[in-house]
Amino acid sequence: MSKLYKKWFFPFVLPAFAIFLIVVLIPFIIGIFYSFTGWRGSFFMGPNGRTTNPFESFLGLKNYIAAFKQESFRSAFLFSVKFTVLAVIAVNVVALAQALLVNAI
Repeated sequence: MSKLYKKWFFPFVLPAFAIFLIVVLIPFIIGIFYSFTGWRGSFFMGPNGRTTNPFESFLGLKNYIAAFKQESFRSAFLFSVKFTVLAVIAVNVVALAQALLVNAI
């Protein structure tokens, strides 16, 4: 049986991995890179104006420092953290209650 699994493992896994790579992983890495540059949506803004080279518009942590200086961003960030924590707790409590109900029958 293990020979059969070895034979069909890559033909089934490779398309799923390629889709994950294209749809999730590559955009995530590009987004992280853009967050450290002067990306304006359709062009990069460097110290001397518009540029096509993303490395000329590298800002480092300046974007993050500027974002956390804004009260509206801090408020939205704190709300998101609270919502995430409460949602995780609520989902786990409901899932545990359903599991107990299923096992009680």
